[in-house]
Amino acid sequence: MVYRVKTKNKQAPYSTTTIAVFYLNLIDRFAIALLGKSTLDNIFWLIAHNTKADLELEDCVIYLVVENDTT
Repeated sequence: MVYRVKTKNKQAPYSTTTIAVFYLNLIDRFAIALLGKSTLDNIFWLIAHNTKADLELEDCVIYLVVENDTT
């Protein structure tokens, strides 16, 4: 199976294997970078920055939901 991936205003065909290797490398780099982070701010920044850069996104927003237990 061949997919068309649009990057920087160009479309190029990539095989399923090529796409899988790209995403596995992305996950590998992210997991290694995550090991050195200890605060939520650092983890969220890493997620937002890497997601935006590696996937060529315009923006990335992360919401932290805190449930209050006021019974």
